[in-house]
Amino acid sequence: MRFLTMFLFILLVSSVLFAQQKYLVSPNQEVIPVTKYDRIPDMIAKRSGQNISSTSGDCGNKYTFGYPTWLYTVNSNFGAYGKDVIGQWYVAKASGTIDTIFWSTFGRVGAKDSLVFLRVHESIIGPTYGPGIGIHANAPPCQNWGYWFNSNDLDRGVAAFPDDATDTTWISTINDKGGTVAPTRPPFGYALWGALGYGVVHRPGIVNKVAMLDAGEELNVEVGDKFFVSFRVNSDMIPIGYGVDAYRTEWASAGWGPVTTNDEDWPARNWKFYQRDSGPSNCAGTPVNEVKRGWVARGPYVDDPMFTAVYNIWYSMTVSTNVPPIIQQVDGGDPGITFNTTGPYTVEYDIWDCDPSDPENAEVASAEIRWSKGVIKDRDIQLIDQTPIPMNYLGEDRWQAEIPGQPAGTIISYRVVATDNKGMTQLGTNQSFRVYALKQQYYRVDTGTCAAATYSIKGLASTNEITYDKFFINDQMAGAGTAPRDDGTAGPYDIGGDMPIFGDVARYAWVGVNGAIALSKTATDTIDVNANGFYTTSWIFPYPQHHGRSDTLYPSRIPPNFIAPFWADCIIADTGSAPNTYGHIYYGNADDPCKFIVEYDSIGYFNQDLSQGESDATIFRVVLNRCDGTIEYQYVGVGTHGQDSSALVGLQADSSAISGAEPGWVFVNYFAQPYETKPRPDFCIKFYPGAAVFAQAGWNLLSVANDRAGDMAKTSVYPDAVSDAFKYIGSYVQEPTLVNGVGYWLKYDKYSYAGAPGYEKNSVTINVNAGWNMIGSITKPVPTSSIVKTPGSMSTSDYFKFESGYLSVTTLTPGLGYWVKTDQAGTLELTAPEVMPKVTAVDYSQLSKITVIDRLGRM
Repeated sequence: MRFLTMFLFILLVSSVLFAQQKYLVSPNQEVIPVTKYDRIPDMIAKRSGQNISSTSGDCGNKYTFGYPTWLYTVNSNFGAYGKDVIGQWYVAKASGTIDTIFWSTFGRVGAKDSLVFLRVHESIIGPTYGPGIGIHANAPPCQNWGYWFNSNDLDRGVAAFPDDATDTTWISTINDKGGTVAPTRPPFGYALWGALGYGVVHRPGIVNKVAMLDAGEELNVEVGDKFFVSFRVNSDMIPIGYGVDAYRTEWASAGWGPVTTNDEDWPARNWKFYQRDSGPSNCAGTPVNEVKRGWVARGPYVDDPMFTAVYNIWYSMTVSTNVPPIIQQVDGGDPGITFNTTGPYTVEYDIWDCDPSDPENAEVASAEIRWSKGVIKDRDIQLIDQTPIPMNYLGEDRWQAEIPGQPAGTIISYRVVATDNKGMTQLGTNQSFRVYALKQQYYRVDTGTCAAATYSIKGLASTNEITYDKFFINDQMAGAGTAPRDDGTAGPYDIGGDMPIFGDVARYAWVGVNGAIALSKTATDTIDVNANGFYTTSWIFPYPQHHGRSDTLYPSRIPPNFIAPFWADCIIADTGSAPNTYGHIYYGNADDPCKFIVEYDSIGYFNQDLSQGESDATIFRVVLNRCDGTIEYQYVGVGTHGQDSSALVGLQADSSAISGAEPGWVFVNYFAQPYETKPRPDFCIKFYPGAAVFAQAGWNLLSVANDRAGDMAKTSVYPDAVSDAFKYIGSYVQEPTLVNGVGYWLKYDKYSYAGAPGYEKNSVTINVNAGWNMIGSITKPVPTSSIVKTPGSMSTSDYFKFESGYLSVTTLTPGLGYWVKTDQAGTLELTAPEVMPKVTAVDYSQLSKITVIDRLGRM
């Protein structure tokens, strides 16, 4: 409650003899002194045995429900064209009168005369019926639903509302996908308000609103009622410019996930009526050509149907009954993305209760964290519900709980749930965070202040500028962007040789305006470094992949071999023949043939509020080193408009025959989380690769080729192995801690990367016994003819690797183990060819001379 239900109050007593003193007075007139060390809410709770809320603020009878922007953060721009309709269903939390409906917008209004038409209907869709529920449990969003036929519609013959139809027979369009699925019912029933649509100007970039009485009608609801709010775009009979940005009308939207099927906001409540087929750019991963005209249970804006989404549409009410507790976020109260696996992760919220029908007895009875967790993957994350965690009352409305520490690679989803003393429950907004590790199986990642060997490539003979006219967008895709200088790609650019990446190699670079590049094997494998021609904040590592121009189904996914030093909403130039320009993008090698560098020099940023580019001081570069396989991000300046706080930083591989179905990835930072890896001036991130070794299902003969700086536990070096590591010293010995130079048998249950990343190790001396030995390798290939044997009289057999059988080799490949037989004990020294001592050339002209020297050194 927002005032004291027990009528406890503070009494101030003053006199000429004593300084002012505070007292707490109870209902039975007990007077309790309050010292400066006492917290009044705790004293009340202790004496009353109740958890009460703060005394501050008013309750009253005016409340807001739905999806306001201050609770559901806007992260998506949702558009409609022609006579499209957006809709969303709600369940009334209290009885009373809906006074005003609000909605938030983005910058484009392509509707004819800027008008949209608002309606409110009884909702048939709800917690017990709809996509993903009951008889449609196997048909979650994105899901076609249906329409009414309208012979007067000269465009496609469809109607979103029975009032607009010439035949009120509902036509189900649900996608059975080869199975048996029940036909659908309409998403809504009779009109509650604005039956034929109440026209209102849809103003861009602000919060719009309509008071119900503006139409001369009240909108009354009872607690538990379901209702459906919709907006139809005003249009000509045959829409002009359907799918063209100039005719797009935009709403603000929020998406999040993954969530479980028990979540109040799953399946997603957002719906859309598409005037034409193949409308959406990303509809829960459903191929665009499968989305048909009519009402569609829209769902999330990412490929995973276990995510959810809502339009930022909310409403205010004058209530006459009890309302659920109010749950409010506080600064720093939600955990963010972290590298901390120890935990705990503290959750803090303000929670209080109001009851307009019985204000004196309003009280929060309990609160808890309902949470679930799963393994981080690029899609189809399966969350498992965990035991709820009770929250503790700290006083003054503040409640706290701790989620226990989790291993790296875990995603945690949670929400606060509060119940009042009359049993009414409120669910807070869904929150999630991820637990990552910089130490992972493909690359060793170092971060910190840049070393002296940073590169400024401007002005060097090897440098070229990528001018704004070089950028392009694939305009053949439906719904693609149209601003290549804002979100386009340039390329291909020859790196100069094969660049190792995630155990594979690539040769050509494609440079995106938005602070990232991608690599391909050939110059004809065009890669678009954007989300169907747009910048997006939806990408994170890992994320489902778009497989180049041949992949026409998923153009909004992440590109292959994606290298992101600073993926943010950047811009290099405006449109037009003589545009404003915003900085430069260069490429070159800094006069080092091993390197390929892309430098973003004072690149601009796109101001979403003003829909225009602006200059900035963002300077960073990515350095690819073909010779050692390292990748480095160097930050000189991160701008002044907050791009550093929204950038995505990391890497993701190509999903190829080498990588398998789940390509490798490295997460570094996303929206300034974790803070320690947030881009900042004079900051560098360097990725040291592992060997190009992929273990097969079964037994594999492997070795640690790199210097792992002491991190040599078998579970860390080979995390996917399902057996212990075994070395051979006359017999097999299990070894929990590994060393360089030794070969090990390890068993895997599936094809897995096993390259053991670390720093370069260019030499190793291996102790061998007489007989058979299992030896290791170093970072670079080593010809067996160059191996130095000590003593020199030692004889060795051929060297054998294991690959479904034993094969003789003449070069030791990094990451593999080898059998070799020696005739005596000693050492074998492996040295990388480029660091081997040079042999002084023999002067053969001296071979025709004989020089005789006596024992005193005289010739």
